[in-house]
Amino acid sequence: MLLSQANSKNPGSFDTLNSKALRLTGGTNTPIVPSGQDSLVYFLDNTQQADVFLTYYTGAIASQKIDPSLQVVGLPDYLSVAAPFGLTVLKNADPNAEKLADYILSEKGQQILHKYGFTSPTKSVPEPNYVYGLLLAAAMSLALKKKLADPKQKVLLD
Repeated sequence: MLLSQANSKNPGSFDTLNSKALRLTGGTNTPIVPSGQDSLVYFLDNTQQADVFLTYYTGAIASQKIDPSLQVVGLPDYLSVAAPFGLTVLKNADPNAEKLADYILSEKGQQILHKYGFTSPTKSVPEPNYVYGLLLAAAMSLALKKKLADPKQKVLLD
């Protein structure tokens, strides 16, 4: 996706970047990272197979905690790839599930997530009716399945 976005800004760059990119994580034919090793630190420091490692910001921040000498550089907005996450508590769920959701959304929970590179929620979709919540969840699931099954959509880099 990132390479496609680069290509839209600079036509022809996809082929150039794609031919040079190493798929070190996230694919079926990626090298094995020894148990207990952080993949980013392993490939940059230990094997030195790469000089630059493209990953989600949250992964980069976690790796930087292991190796503080790593420099994390954010991509410009036109190349940035977001990974939206959702939070749902089902009706009749264990009461602890709602407590966990409340904690995650609390100021303290948000501070912890921010520490690891996550941004704060941008919108909330309250679902007072169980049926509408199920319909929303089903629609989102179908949309995600369709997007993931689209052969034009490729996951090129972690």
